[in-house]
Amino acid sequence: MNIDKSSLYLYCFEMLFGDDFKQKQVVFYFKNHYVTANFYKSNPFEQNAHDIEFRKSFFNTFLNDDPFKDKRNLLKQDLIGTMKKFENFVTKCKIEVSSIESSIKDVEFLDIKGLKFPFLRTDSKDVFEPVSIIFDEILD
Repeated sequence: MNIDKSSLYLYCFEMLFGDDFKQKQVVFYFKNHYVTANFYKSNPFEQNAHDIEFRKSFFNTFLNDDPFKDKRNLLKQDLIGTMKKFENFVTKCKIEVSSIESSIKDVEFLDIKGLKFPFLRTDSKDVFEPVSIIFDEILD
């Protein structure tokens, strides 16, 4: 996924877990390294209308008619399956991110001890592959 799709991917987890989720909990494989980073500030959209449209699409796809939060709990319990579902969802998503961000922030390379950057410039051709989620209390 490019930076825009990766931002949407993270936003899906934020909508699923709410305030308990932090962007840096998702590990991406990026240029032969495992990294965590922040891809956006409050949401990945410049235009509020696109944010609303994406949220509606997300809730209609994953959480529609879920008064007892059963669907939400199933997504939380099967994180491997959920990662794939969210990746498919954002890959097919036609809603424009209109991201002004061309960099990721607070970047940590997990496979190089102590290597951290305040930001890392990227371009639209860079590929971020989600590979895991780091969590401790997120599932409690």
